[in-house]
Amino acid sequence: MQTDLLITDVHVYSHTLKSFVHGNVAVLNGKFLYIGGKGEESFPATEVVAGKDRYMIPGLIDIHLHIESTMVTPPTFSHGLIPNGVTTIVADPHEMANVFGLKGIQEMIRMSKDCVADIFYGIPSSVPATTLETTGGVIGISEIDELVKEKQVICLGEVMDYAKVISEPNSKINQIVRHVKKNYPHLPIEGHCPKLMDVELTSFIFAGIDSDHTQQTIAGMDERMRLNMFIELQEKSMTKEIIQYLAEQNRGEYFCFVTDDVMPDSFVEKGHLNHLVKKAILLGLRPEDAIYASTVTPAKRMRMYDRGLIAPNKIADFLLIENLETFDI
Repeated sequence: MQTDLLITDVHVYSHTLKSFVHGNVAVLNGKFLYIGGKGEESFPATEVVAGKDRYMIPGLIDIHLHIESTMVTPPTFSHGLIPNGVTTIVADPHEMANVFGLKGIQEMIRMSKDCVADIFYGIPSSVPATTLETTGGVIGISEIDELVKEKQVICLGEVMDYAKVISEPNSKINQIVRHVKKNYPHLPIEGHCPKLMDVELTSFIFAGIDSDHTQQTIAGMDERMRLNMFIELQEKSMTKEIIQYLAEQNRGEYFCFVTDDVMPDSFVEKGHLNHLVKKAILLGLRPEDAIYASTVTPAKRMRMYDRGLIAPNKIADFLLIENLETFDI
């Protein structure tokens, strides 16, 4: 069968086994077609890449970040992502929304449509973030209804005013959350709830918000996962103790790695999501588990079922890794 691309002699990452299987991979029309032992005799290709015994993994996926923090435009951000192995991101443009409102978000989305990296967006839920702010824009229910029409919008961005979620049933943020739950149940609702525990935490989750990306302690992370909350782990939460906890517990379906804010100098010097993967491995997480937390679980969380795996009919975003311990792309 004629194909577009054949990658030979690679150790292919299996998300079901959380290990590698040696073989060849054929790609057709931008999607994985075949993973197995057969080669050019069965799958003649327009282009053949010699894998040279490297490790083949899905493209990295970062589902919580703010492009504005890096102080570049989406196309420039995409240009920086690709060499670091990041092929898909979900950006929450709440800084843009606080300055330029709906039109600012729409312009960011427009600028992202032809980028090499796939850039999706969350709808900023907390604009302004507090009643103490004076903003250039406001995001309410009418703006949400407008933004949902965009194909690149796939979630409600981080709900920041957790105090009002818990204490004021008729607050603006609760009205927004209820509106999204009722009218757009396919959209995940992202959370921001530092230090909440026990009754306050369960009240926050009960409102319909089931993730947290703020700084974690082992106790806080354990309780969140026990209550079926998804954890998006930033670098500042990646202590040796937390990574050891994740390595020892069977919680792989409940967390992923995210960058949140990456300053320009750090982007250039250290990289992006690949830096967090390297750090997790260095702190003791198995490379196979670090890969899972930067490909499979973020894709599941955002219901992006077309990517994050090396399997037939999935989008053929992939990296070849020279050394798993050092994660050299």
